[in-house]
Amino acid sequence: MGCGASNAKDQPVEKNENTSRSCPVGEAGDVKCPIAAAHAEIYPPGVCPYSKFFGDGHKGAERIRMYSKQGMETYEEQWRKGGELTDVHLDDHLYTGLGKGGTAGVLAGSLQIGTSATDLDDDLLAALPQDARLGLFAEKATYPGIFRVSTFALREKELFYRFGLKIPFHDEEVNLTAVSDMDYFMSKDYDDLPYLVKHDDDQNLRERVAARVDFAKAVLGSAFNVLRGKNMFQKTYYGQLPYRLGDKKAFKYRFRCVTPAMGEVESGEGMTEEIRNHMKAVMEKMPVAFSFEIQIHNDVNADVVQNVGDAAWDLEWREVGVLTLPQQKTDEFGFSTPLHEALSEGLTEDAKKALGGTLLFHPAQMPEVHYPVGQIQHMRAAYYALHAKQRFDLHLKNGGGAYNVNYKKLAQHAGANALFTAEPIEYLNGDPEIMPKAYEELDRYTRILVKSSVPALTESLLNPIDDAELDSLKMLKMDERSSGKKDVIMVGDIRIELLEDDELFGELPLKSIILLKAVRSKCLGFAIDDSRLDVTDKEAADVQVGTGLKMITPNPHRIYEDPNSDDTLSKFVFHGYGLPLVELDEASDGYMLDFSHLKDIATRDGFVPYGVKAYFSADQKLTRIEKIGASMEEVSRDDAVAWEQAKFLVKSSLCMYVTGVMHLLGCHFLVVNNMCNARHTLPPAHPVYRLLSIPLFRSVTINNQAANSLLRERSSYHRASALEWSGLQTMLERGVGKCDLWKPMPQWIESHGAIQKLKAAGGGAEPGFTADALQLYTAHRNYVGSWLKAAYADENAVLEDKELAVFWKSLVDATAGLAYALPAEVSFETLADTLAQFMFTVTGYHELYGTIGEYLATPSTSAMRVAEGKKAADLQAFLITNVLLAATSVRTPMLLGAEWKDHFTDAERVHWDAYQKELEQGKQDVEARNAARDVRFPIFNPGILECAVSV
Repeated sequence: MGCGASNAKDQPVEKNENTSRSCPVGEAGDVKCPIAAAHAEIYPPGVCPYSKFFGDGHKGAERIRMYSKQGMETYEEQWRKGGELTDVHLDDHLYTGLGKGGTAGVLAGSLQIGTSATDLDDDLLAALPQDARLGLFAEKATYPGIFRVSTFALREKELFYRFGLKIPFHDEEVNLTAVSDMDYFMSKDYDDLPYLVKHDDDQNLRERVAARVDFAKAVLGSAFNVLRGKNMFQKTYYGQLPYRLGDKKAFKYRFRCVTPAMGEVESGEGMTEEIRNHMKAVMEKMPVAFSFEIQIHNDVNADVVQNVGDAAWDLEWREVGVLTLPQQKTDEFGFSTPLHEALSEGLTEDAKKALGGTLLFHPAQMPEVHYPVGQIQHMRAAYYALHAKQRFDLHLKNGGGAYNVNYKKLAQHAGANALFTAEPIEYLNGDPEIMPKAYEELDRYTRILVKSSVPALTESLLNPIDDAELDSLKMLKMDERSSGKKDVIMVGDIRIELLEDDELFGELPLKSIILLKAVRSKCLGFAIDDSRLDVTDKEAADVQVGTGLKMITPNPHRIYEDPNSDDTLSKFVFHGYGLPLVELDEASDGYMLDFSHLKDIATRDGFVPYGVKAYFSADQKLTRIEKIGASMEEVSRDDAVAWEQAKFLVKSSLCMYVTGVMHLLGCHFLVVNNMCNARHTLPPAHPVYRLLSIPLFRSVTINNQAANSLLRERSSYHRASALEWSGLQTMLERGVGKCDLWKPMPQWIESHGAIQKLKAAGGGAEPGFTADALQLYTAHRNYVGSWLKAAYADENAVLEDKELAVFWKSLVDATAGLAYALPAEVSFETLADTLAQFMFTVTGYHELYGTIGEYLATPSTSAMRVAEGKKAADLQAFLITNVLLAATSVRTPMLLGAEWKDHFTDAERVHWDAYQKELEQGKQDVEARNAARDVRFPIFNPGILECAVSV
């Protein structure tokens, strides 16, 4: 469709004898437009905004000519002065008199009318008066939207953000512009507006001063909102000025951000770069949404509507929809990559760069039912029209000009259409009042944990370690050893020696250590206080919304339609993190998941003990469950309540055990921490030390954080479980003897009876786990092998390396007593296998056991503890595990794609580049296999893995 304003209709908008709306562009009439032909180019086919409102002798007409002339003089003068005539992408709104803003970015999204940002099932339009359900608000609908972000400067001091939104509406367009923080315009009427710009000396000084004072009042009135921070996605954006709502009413609008607190990002050089940095940091990590709200004035001809632009309306804000900006990538100019591809098809390279500045977001481009009203609106519409033509004439010298959006063509572009049709996000940071009262009944520890974690983890999510950060860290420091000082933690009989300082990140800040100790202190009022408050999935979601937890909790790999079904439990076990724990059940020729070894582990009062067994048939169907009683007693399927409770206990025992034993104890301390200590025995120039620098990136810091926050009495993990501290220690002590994470993956698969049976049957494990795991391990092994071959001429060189011998002995001593211990003598093959398996643990195993959002998505999915008589998580346990999930999602550099350009020598980079190529092939192969699987298994996809462990 075209981008034009609506066809002219002879309908009065205001009672002003000088106003006429009867003259379409290029036709005869009683209103003369000085550039009617030019407007025909910009507004096809439509009505010249100038002609709509101003005739000969109207005081606004002269204001427009004067204002536009001075704006263009400034624009061209500054443009030429800046030497930008050959840089089309800088030809922008930067020097217009009204706003002085430059395009910072353009995003794709959708505007859903009638749908609430916090409840997708609501019909918001039903609450509007019947005579207000007109035009855009007549019926529920979803419209694709182009969202332009720009600066808004005041005397070169950037204070505000602004945006424009354009959507197709039948055969016309709706264009909505908005400014952050200010809920009313800076000027009152025709007389005020021109005096905000530079005038000739003979102009009325009193009027100029009065206008400036009014503007200062407007800015000062918004100062509190402005000073609340520069986070563009935390603000409320106001349309400021009125639009028609039919023939009798008028409305104003605002867009109120309902996405959780997202912290700050590092500023760039100037506000435009700062916005682009922030947009990139936010939009590539999470979607953003704004509640679309309007005020309705019942008299379109009221003085406050027609003649008072600098006053806010004291009227109720009504929610009428949600603007959703899906997660999307942006380019160096802040332009959504898929949207830019779609819009720029067929354009020259210069014209492609100019797109952001050539999209029109003019108030006059509205359907008749919502046409702008009031003196300021009319003057603004006319000025934009006049100035746009003059500006684009200048642009045409370099291949620019106005750009009319073809929405039908856009819809044919898969990437852009995916953004336009993305579902709105319901779980956003809404009003805390939506939270159930149960939240206020929670213990002090849980509420403090949630309140303090949301902003801290949000900041980490928005500022991940990326290539730029790696450069600033000067990665060659990775070839320097830490001081070697160690802290010793005893967990029962388990002795954990932790290096105190990381070669890159140093020691944990003293403030963090004191805080972590304080929240575990009984003396300070942080004794364990189990609340066991019942909560529905909807109520828990409301708490996630109100606290901001939802948007920092990682998206689950998979979503289960019915988390309570037998089939979902089977998927947890055979297609998820339960598979390594599955054993053969010889009696039934099937399988079992056995936690009977936990039956004597001490649990706190009010919770069900963990001892439970689940049995599955040869085709992986759940057949029976045995639960601890006087002995292991079978739960009857005929008792529906008991059966559901038993299933939930199986899922929760699995979740608690995997998190504590496999992830925390196994991955972090029995593997990664021991490798940190072994690596420290090597000199920084040693090839094995250098090889391990990336898979051990930040690991000393991470493990110190984990030890202090998760592995202590009254830590978050202890509280989220049902275990007494003595029981937790006993479970971890037994877990040491069960740890086989050091066993090379090919050997591990060959020795796993249940996996071999599944593999032979051709279902379950073979396509979902085994193929992906072996391909990932092989990529690691090939990389390690090529690196070591370059370092050691032959086997004897390995055996004669005395520094390596010390390193190897450290690992041998550390693995003594595990289910799989390393051999006493090192060889090339055992060294390569061990290092490859270590890399598999920090990437694949850590993803399998640490990224468990899909298993804890709702209280009814699973938990880490079960209150007596319950089949869902209590609110306290659910929120603590949410924080743990969010902490594990703090980004570490990705395994695939990070360049590490300051780390490698030229010779080493050859190995790294070949490794990256093999990982990329692995990514493609996993995705191809998943496309053919009945149950996707994304866990070992190199494209989602990180290079080292996070919390």
